[in-house]
Amino acid sequence: MVENYIADLNVASADASTAISAELTTSWLDFGDPLVRKHLNFIEASTRAGAAYTTLTIYGATTAADFASPITILSATSSPLAASPAGELFRSLATLNTKYRFYKFAWVFNDTSLSSTVSFFAAMNISFAPIQMLF
Repeated sequence: MVENYIADLNVASADASTAISAELTTSWLDFGDPLVRKHLNFIEASTRAGAAYTTLTIYGATTAADFASPITILSATSSPLAASPAGELFRSLATLNTKYRFYKFAWVFNDTSLSSTVSFFAAMNISFAPIQMLF
């Protein structure tokens, strides 16, 4: 069974005269069940920053030690994001070693032409499949 997690992040600039270079990191996400390991299929993001100006790092954790020293699943420099046919930023994650119970997503936006008060990052959609549950 494949599920989707949608987060409405709605990050915006407060000053229309200042160019934006921003970082956004989520908290540790368990997608509704901390006992289940999840395999990530893909991630989509709605943003005004183009793929050339946006990077993504994904961390995974299952044990207490993983939270203290997170496991990097996707580094910002390892693979660029691309535009999907629908115009969203897209990255397939199906080939990565994703087997954790918790995930953290760190976005960096370096598009300094974004200098308006409207949202520059609106939402992300994460497709995942549960692969194991602890009883």
